[in-house]
Amino acid sequence: MALRGQGDKRWIVEEREDGTNVNHWHWNEYDVSSWAAKRLKEMLSGSSCPLVSPWYFRINSTEQVHGEATVYVRKGRVKSLCDLEITGQWSVVQAKCSEDEECVQGTFSIELLSGEPEISLTATTGDRQKWETSNWEVEAKNWLRQVLVDFIEQLGAGANLSISKNRNMSEDEVVVGQPRAQSNDNTIRNQAETIVQPKVEEESSVLASKDHVHDQLSSRGVAIKKLELWDKFRASPKDLYDCFVLAPKIQAYTRQHAEISPQVNCAFSLLQGQITGTIVSLEPEKRIVQEWRMKDWPSGHYSRVTIELQSKAEEGLTRLHLIQESVPEDYAQQTEQGWRQHIFLPIKVVFGYAPEIPF
Repeated sequence: MALRGQGDKRWIVEEREDGTNVNHWHWNEYDVSSWAAKRLKEMLSGSSCPLVSPWYFRINSTEQVHGEATVYVRKGRVKSLCDLEITGQWSVVQAKCSEDEECVQGTFSIELLSGEPEISLTATTGDRQKWETSNWEVEAKNWLRQVLVDFIEQLGAGANLSISKNRNMSEDEVVVGQPRAQSNDNTIRNQAETIVQPKVEEESSVLASKDHVHDQLSSRGVAIKKLELWDKFRASPKDLYDCFVLAPKIQAYTRQHAEISPQVNCAFSLLQGQITGTIVSLEPEKRIVQEWRMKDWPSGHYSRVTIELQSKAEEGLTRLHLIQESVPEDYAQQTEQGWRQHIFLPIKVVFGYAPEIPF
């Protein structure tokens, strides 16, 4: 027990005349329901997953998101809770087919708590017998669960980013006796949305317009695009470099089998074989070049991935710049989302490499 007068100033409440929540250290709560609804619609609407070739399960629209999502802090510890109901329309389509060639259509409803989601898929029109006798429903639900897991991780990661600066405040930085002004509900909600979606200096972007048919073709006649993404991590260049070339680290944040070693001409297989390729060149802690493809890309088609790492020692950060050339146009959006949701975000969450964002 600390001696009287020598305790952490953030814990001293009973000696304040007004008993105010000093620097929001003791408790704080943010309603992020509107952010959650917007983010879920972004992640679900228009997204798809491959079934048995040539079929795809696609979310046509996310019509409603009802419920609440909350981020709260107690004594520097962050928790996120949500109780949401999501409804919309889905279909099973052939790759590259038009909407009137859909095999089966239906509706979905999801009850999402912070734990295991309850997913219901109901076929309403089309070849319902094929839907009921195939394994499509199981595959679609597994894919939806992964999307929802990513959402929950983003909610938690956003909260951790928002309070990391306050969590690490020293006693000298804490101003005792100067409580924050009380905010009304609208102010708190606006602050919460800003916190959970911190402004990033350089956002990941797809350089080629998603609505424009790229006029460049590969040697195999496939329309292609170039992706370029940026991000920052609170890690050394070596630690971040290892996240892309060491199998144990890759398996830790993807939670799936990986085969790779940091050697030029090494063939690799990631995410249970969903991504394969070859390492072309390596500059330890600085640069990685790979021939890279996804399993459902056109047969024999590879892209060129270049990952460059730049130390920002004065900030304690490493800047990542990724260029991916010759991505099939039909898979550009899916590939970009894959880097964001299945690589960058899990690295930050699992290893604690998220940069600190102050209030």
